[in-house]
Amino acid sequence: MKKAPVFLITIMILFFVTGTAVAVFESGPSSPETIRGKITYKGPANVDLQTIVVEAHQRGNFGDRPVSRATLKGPGDYELKIKSGIYYLRAFVDRNGNGTLDENEPVGEYDKTKAVVLPPLSSKMGVNIVIEE
Repeated sequence: MKKAPVFLITIMILFFVTGTAVAVFESGPSSPETIRGKITYKGPANVDLQTIVVEAHQRGNFGDRPVSRATLKGPGDYELKIKSGIYYLRAFVDRNGNGTLDENEPVGEYDKTKAVVLPPLSSKMGVNIVIEE
């Protein structure tokens, strides 16, 4: 016998007690939508990769402020919790630690020709970015 998910049981109890059922979904830091991937670096071995910043933008030219970002201690896996929507992702080595992409910092973008489409209540995995120098 399959068990009903906890949230379904909660809604059913709410319905029986109040006569109405209400479901509220909120996006943001506790949003169930996520984008996950891996950051790799191709360049000189002697480069300090202490801080890597991953950003999600709503514009493909990255001219807007990032909607979500993560900071990594070197190449590896990342996860962004973000509202559903259409996003363009990039990652860069933040050499000076100011959290902003500067002219001399190596950068990589997730597939320049397409955006990441994230429907409500979903996760997108395999959004891998290569930073090349």
